[in-house]
Amino acid sequence: MPDPTDTRMYDLIALITILGAMLISTTVHSLLAKVANNYRDDILLGVKNGIPLSLKHRWDILTGDWVSLWTIIFGTVAFVGFIFLKLARLSEDEHVRLLGYFAAGTHLWGVVLMAVFIPMEAVTLVKHLRAQRPR
Repeated sequence: MPDPTDTRMYDLIALITILGAMLISTTVHSLLAKVANNYRDDILLGVKNGIPLSLKHRWDILTGDWVSLWTIIFGTVAFVGFIFLKLARLSEDEHVRLLGYFAAGTHLWGVVLMAVFIPMEAVTLVKHLRAQRPR
């Protein structure tokens, strides 16, 4: 049985947590981004499964599905990034600490990129839908 004050066990737990969370986080983010991109395609094309979508339905997909899904993705990636930062700060081993900072950095860099590119995509979608309005 390890000594309760032995920090090697805590570092091992932090390492396993970082590796597992990184795998789960990147997998879930990729899957959710694919779903959001499918919503984007439905909005742009105006067709889903061969069935034409009304302009109102496309606006509803934009405001109800696309925006809310990207908000969830953005918040989750930011949250996980800060969790990695906390795990890195709690670690005693330098290698585990560096791995935690790397994981935090990749997630927080993803947050920065999403903060730049999601609004650009939203503006593009809104412009496209406004151009579809009957005059």
